[in-house]
Amino acid sequence: MTTRERGQVALFVTVAVLFSPSLSACRAQTTGQRILRDLPVDRSTAVSFFYFGDVWSHWRKPMNFYVVDPADPRLHTVVVDQGLDSKGWETWITASEMRTLIEKLSQADLEWQQSSKIEYFGSWLKRPAVDWFEITVISSNGTVKSRIRLTRMCDELRQLDSVMATPRILWQFQTLRWDDGCAVPGYHNEEAPKN
Repeated sequence: MTTRERGQVALFVTVAVLFSPSLSACRAQTTGQRILRDLPVDRSTAVSFFYFGDVWSHWRKPMNFYVVDPADPRLHTVVVDQGLDSKGWETWITASEMRTLIEKLSQADLEWQQSSKIEYFGSWLKRPAVDWFEITVISSNGTVKSRIRLTRMCDELRQLDSVMATPRILWQFQTLRWDDGCAVPGYHNEEAPKN
């Protein structure tokens, strides 16, 4: 084998390794972990989970998490405004609880797209209906988004149950999944916890 042929083989092997699906997924996950772990968590930080669903789905409103101080009366409440300007289901958690949620998201096998533009959650009725489940993280650094294919939605979202701050927030998050057709062991739709 000539030196030129050895160089061509080495180049081919390098390209094949760099563009292999498993390595690409690993790079994407590492990048996603870095992007999310580097986000500042403060009162400007928010996370939204959204899938419009089909005509048979009950879930159309996003579930949005916001940061508040521990003394804020909204802490751990879950509310929805039924008006045209409704942002969906809204809940408020502490900065440390938000950090835990973002850390858990960073461990998921998701690809994240980062923008320096800071988006704000407006009326959910004005958000585009999409064919995937969307997660949006807003911070003072900008906006980070990921999309989950519907075939993976139930498994990916189930991993977040363990970081929901209260039984009421967990119930609302499980309602989101149940309404989208996920099996949620132990979930009872009629039994919303008080707290």
